[in-house]
Amino acid sequence: DSDSCREQFIARLNWLSSKQGLAMAKLGSSTWAQLVDSAAVGNLDDWLNLTRTDLLRIPGIGEKRAGQLLQAFEQARQQPFQRWLRAIGIPAPKDLDLGSDWSTLAARNTEQWLAQPGIGPRRAEQLRAFFQHDDVQILAAQLRLHAIKGF
Repeated sequence: DSDSCREQFIARLNWLSSKQGLAMAKLGSSTWAQLVDSAAVGNLDDWLNLTRTDLLRIPGIGEKRAGQLLQAFEQARQQPFQRWLRAIGIPAPKDLDLGSDWSTLAARNTEQWLAQPGIGPRRAEQLRAFFQHDDVQILAAQLRLHAIKGF
């Protein structure tokens, strides 16, 4: 059902921009819905491509709002790697040191995850599965193309 997919997608974008995610100021569900409904955002990383001109084409977004959104997007770009991992949903405890690059983490097998402090068999498998998931690998590659540090 496309309505439930839309709602789930907006919820994911909302989590990405939340305080627990990338802490994007003044960006909530209604703004994400506006960006999704206008077809400006169709993937989790599409907002990284948006320009002032793109935003001004969207009904209801004026000069001031476009500036606020671009500032929020730019601040999100500058967030540290570990914060990006949390924002895209890594199933890891908050205190786990995740290092500074995607390729090292993505190369870990279940045994290597088990060797990390506080990681048991179930969590190790969740982490391995997260890094092997096609959608997550695609998103990481897209973030690398956007020059997000660590990817």
